[in-house]
Amino acid sequence: AGTHTLAPASALALATDYKVVCSAGIRGVVGNLGTAEEVAVSFHTYGPLAFEGLEPGTVDIVPDEELRLSLAFSNPLAPPYQLTFDPPVPGLPQRCFDLGDDPAGLSCAGSELEARTSYTLTIGKGQRDVFGQELGQDKVVTFRTSDADPTVSLESGYFVAELTRPVIPVWTRNVSKLQVGVIAITPANFHQLSPRLDWWATEPVKLDGTQLVRREFELAVPADKNQWRQQALGAAELAGAGAVPGPGMYYVELGAPEVKEHPFEDGGRTKVLVNFTDIGVVSKLSTTRGLVW
Repeated sequence: AGTHTLAPASALALATDYKVVCSAGIRGVVGNLGTAEEVAVSFHTYGPLAFEGLEPGTVDIVPDEELRLSLAFSNPLAPPYQLTFDPPVPGLPQRCFDLGDDPAGLSCAGSELEARTSYTLTIGKGQRDVFGQELGQDKVVTFRTSDADPTVSLESGYFVAELTRPVIPVWTRNVSKLQVGVIAITPANFHQLSPRLDWWATEPVKLDGTQLVRREFELAVPADKNQWRQQALGAAELAGAGAVPGPGMYYVELGAPEVKEHPFEDGGRTKVLVNFTDIGVVSKLSTTRGLVW
């Protein structure tokens, strides 16, 4: 078997379907047998660079931490990407990445889009594709966002917090209340919780057959339409009314009935284990050294 390169006698036309056909009976340099049947290969040439569309559309885009804007083009783009947003969007266009060949275009992180805001995206006329073609003229696209859906941001896992500033990093948007289940953990009962811990499961941990006691309460969140806010949830709230918060560990399950996304849908909860300590550690670091006190 051998490989042969074919070159057209003249430049191929843009955006055109072609077919290369090898007729039956073509003989090689050795022997007297030719090809048994005709072989054909079809291909399509690339066309002029053009913008083709924006997903998820241009009207009432719901701002979300996972939102991505997909910009479709006729051909793959070559960096740098000549995109400007008005008003500016933090991280863009630096957080735009190539989609590949099918479909051609860019995927841009939309997590920093503000709610109820009209944006203008301008793609510069000097934007090139991988074939060296320029867009030729500025392309202007307008789109707008809607109200944000109720959202809670809290990563499951283990946290250490200082009693002097006892805050679990809970961020909320368009949420009016949080459901909190808390279990005080001690060296004497941790072994009862440990085998039941499943960070990936959304249902509350089952306490059957243990001496663990879960305290449930509801935490009101002040209204602040479409704005992220850090919700105060610390040792005082977890210890309960009348209790003196001190160093200690708590297992916390946080629910949000207004949130319809994982892990909160259908009454699900996100889970953290937090250890409050009165040992304060502060560090100051440079590229070559650090200071801890």
